[in-house]
Amino acid sequence: MKKLLLSVISILSISFVTAQNFPSTKVELLQDKVVKPKQYDDSYKKFHYKNFYSTFDSEKGEIKDLDDLRLFATSKYSFISDYEKLVGKEFKVVKIYPPKNSKKYVLELKNEDFGTVYYNYSPEYEFDFELEVVGGIDLPEGFYCDKVSTENDKFTGETTYTTDFEDGISFVKIVKNKIPNFYMQINTTGSTLNVGKKGLIVLLDNGTKIQKPNAKIDVSTTSSGGGYVYSAFVSLTKNDISLLKQHNITAARLYIYDSNIEGGFKLKDMLKCITK
Repeated sequence: MKKLLLSVISILSISFVTAQNFPSTKVELLQDKVVKPKQYDDSYKKFHYKNFYSTFDSEKGEIKDLDDLRLFATSKYSFISDYEKLVGKEFKVVKIYPPKNSKKYVLELKNEDFGTVYYNYSPEYEFDFELEVVGGIDLPEGFYCDKVSTENDKFTGETTYTTDFEDGISFVKIVKNKIPNFYMQINTTGSTLNVGKKGLIVLLDNGTKIQKPNAKIDVSTTSSGGGYVYSAFVSLTKNDISLLKQHNITAARLYIYDSNIEGGFKLKDMLKCITK
């Protein structure tokens, strides 16, 4: 169990990514969709947008940073587009160019004011996706099943299925003698130190709460040393699993430390994958 709790996770994200916004390798789900650049906090505006281009050589099949200037570059040879000129503008995805010499796709976008522009799309990195799909994407059930890892223990005969972490949460299924048991791993951060505390509350989008008042909470320092990571590993009942498969998690509290959950749909889908 301790090995599972020590999994390396990303607690914080600088972008406002939603689970039903990023199609990963199913890039065809963006075809004919209306998209617009995401809005970022003031402290992050200077880093965006970095994937918009005014030109694209379809024969080469890729956009090279040193060969093409960014759309509305803030300066000559700048790697960043002018944030204010793009934020809130709507574009239609009219064509998708598959990778040729790289792993990135190129989206051909059209806007009434700007005409045709291009977006360099990476199917691997959700944090790098700077677009918001207007109305979202209808992802098929099981879309995130490839986010589940499997480990077999030849000494105990146990098979462990672990989902990726999303917003500090992961689900685990451990099967021994053909009997499955399900768990939730949850992590959040806090600025103050509290040791020996208990209690987990999970909020769902229908207003329901899953409460684990006796959940033991472990604490460790963050990698930067500027705060603390609070962690719990709790068993899930059949009723818990039923609720979590029907509703999105919206927030969680470990003792007094709260975290908002943006990827509730993704968590729900991954749980369905390991409960089949």
